[in-house]
Amino acid sequence: MRSIKPDEGILYPLIFDQHSVTQVRLEGKDVLYSLKNGAVHYVGDTIAVYDVLEIKGDVNFNTGNIDFDGYVNIKGTVEDNFIVKATKDVEISGVYGIGGVNLIESTEGSIYIRGGVAGKNKAKIKCKGNLYAKFIADAEVICEGSVYVGFYIRNSRIRATQVIVESGRGQIVGGLIDADVRVESADIGNRMENRTIINIRGFNRELMKFEMDGLLSVIQAKKKQLSEMKEMLKSFNKDAQKSKSKAKKIQQEIFHLQEEIKRLESQCLNISNYLKTPGEGAVIVKNYIYPMVRITIQNEIFEVLKKDFGPTYILRNGKIETL
Repeated sequence: MRSIKPDEGILYPLIFDQHSVTQVRLEGKDVLYSLKNGAVHYVGDTIAVYDVLEIKGDVNFNTGNIDFDGYVNIKGTVEDNFIVKATKDVEISGVYGIGGVNLIESTEGSIYIRGGVAGKNKAKIKCKGNLYAKFIADAEVICEGSVYVGFYIRNSRIRATQVIVESGRGQIVGGLIDADVRVESADIGNRMENRTIINIRGFNRELMKFEMDGLLSVIQAKKKQLSEMKEMLKSFNKDAQKSKSKAKKIQQEIFHLQEEIKRLESQCLNISNYLKTPGEGAVIVKNYIYPMVRITIQNEIFEVLKKDFGPTYILRNGKIETL
């Protein structure tokens, strides 16, 4: 009997993105570990972990509810009664928008809804940043930033820092708009005199300026730190073999620092926008405001009794006045 040796196999290397995946030798085999939370992506033969989850169609029974640590990009829509939660931005690109969803939430970022919200009196949307939508109807919105709507808001409850309807023919009709700084629309109310409630809590202008100065100081310090880290990385790259692990760590720190600077700059831009508001809280009407609209600014109440063109309501000497 003669033993026949097998041909030697070909040892193929594992190809992976070294910024998001690391290779560890365990018990005679190579194991890949993710360096961060995210979704696995295959780019050709390369394995990577990105903090972006892309849903190529709709969120429905095929995908189930989404709860993701990162960015979520949905190419279709979110069907009724489903939930989408993410730590970063959520983008829903379907042209028809969303309907009676259970919840769309971004705990740290903004939400972008291309087609608008037809909420069927049950949709709820929550975000740390801003909300952008073509329209909002019959929905509840809780937003720490600003709500920017293309065409109209109808019969909805919205809590935000400011609410802006951008179209020259935009409308806010029915429901409750509860904002800190500003509510702005072409029309508020309508000829049918639907009850519409606008509440402005008001803001402290000097305190907001102080906050902005503090943010600018932090941004300047972080930019200086970023510049120093980039110089340090250059020195490590000159001796790549000895300093590979250190260079990788610095690259990750640079990325996180860049993201933090971007977030702080966005905060400054928002505050700069708020400071353009007249007074310490305002309701700005570009075209018409109609009867049955109630405006409250810092607990002072004004009932609109007749149709008016282009008023801006502010609080002056303890009373609501028009500019």
